[in-house]
Amino acid sequence: MNLFQNLKHNQSGSAVTGFAFVFPLIILLALIIVQFIFIAINYVSISFIAENSTRLARLGYSDTQILFHSNNKINNLSLIASHPRIDIQNINLKNKNLKIIKIEIEYKILGFKTFNISSKSHAF
Repeated sequence: MNLFQNLKHNQSGSAVTGFAFVFPLIILLALIIVQFIFIAINYVSISFIAENSTRLARLGYSDTQILFHSNNKINNLSLIASHPRIDIQNINLKNKNLKIIKIEIEYKILGFKTFNISSKSHAF
């Protein structure tokens, strides 16, 4: 009976084993959550810069001034993963000039999966 009681109360090895299996999963989950937070911050930042660029277009700034301003704003952000691609299209619609400004960056999740984050804004 004494041997059974000693085995019943000595379970410290199972706690260490459970921790060894669960801890890496918790760390991986935390890294995934942090990556999605960075993606959300980048998307909001790029959307804000695209909208700000269309405001400049409405005020009559030239395409080179808009590109310069957008590049400066993006370079001031420290979370952007790569160099952005900024496209400005000018379309004439019945005596109105429509500008479409698209900002796109390439983003890597955990260093290996690559995808694009883009935002588009329009200005008359």
